[in-house]
Amino acid sequence: MLFTIDASQHLIIVYRLKNDGQWRQIEYGTHEYYEDDMIFETFEQANSWLEGHDTVVINNTRVETRPESVTLGGDHYHFEVIVHRITRPQHLFTKREMMDAILNGDNSKTNCLVVDLNGYVRLVALTDRTPLSLRGYAVRFESFSPYTDYVGSNIDLADTTDYDEIYKALLEGWLSHLRTGEMRYMNTFPTESEDDLIDLINEEVNRI
Repeated sequence: MLFTIDASQHLIIVYRLKNDGQWRQIEYGTHEYYEDDMIFETFEQANSWLEGHDTVVINNTRVETRPESVTLGGDHYHFEVIVHRITRPQHLFTKREMMDAILNGDNSKTNCLVVDLNGYVRLVALTDRTPLSLRGYAVRFESFSPYTDYVGSNIDLADTTDYDEIYKALLEGWLSHLRTGEMRYMNTFPTESEDDLIDLINEEVNRI
């Protein structure tokens, strides 16, 4: 995997960080990388670059990379590390793997289901941190509050409908990540079937 940094404005205006430290506009929907891009070998390297730059100059305007507040429809930029895959993912998580992670969770903590960049599902306990602090994951699902019995060995397995939908949401997020290289936050459920989503994922993987 290789990594670049994009800054998007109004969803469809996208600038990319280049080798000379400048930001130049790229075509919206283009997820390839170019020779003049500033390319990082790991997510951590790209994220470290962002964390080391509180402001940058884009289109002759100095902007904050992490504004404290944003206004809907405003002129702020959203900065994101983009994944460019040069080899196929190692794995596609299964529902059984997701359930094992959930069953082994601690119900006394806030927990978040994530899919890492290699396609493995994990349940991350949030201790003294927020869900937004979870960076470098391909997919992040809406967090589970403590003592709601959504995780842990005491969950009700008689009706797994909710977990079936959560699994589909993770699949949809993974599919979107493979298509765009972007990190996805999921808090809605797809209408496609589980089998259809897996077929679409396999098609996307075969294109890599």
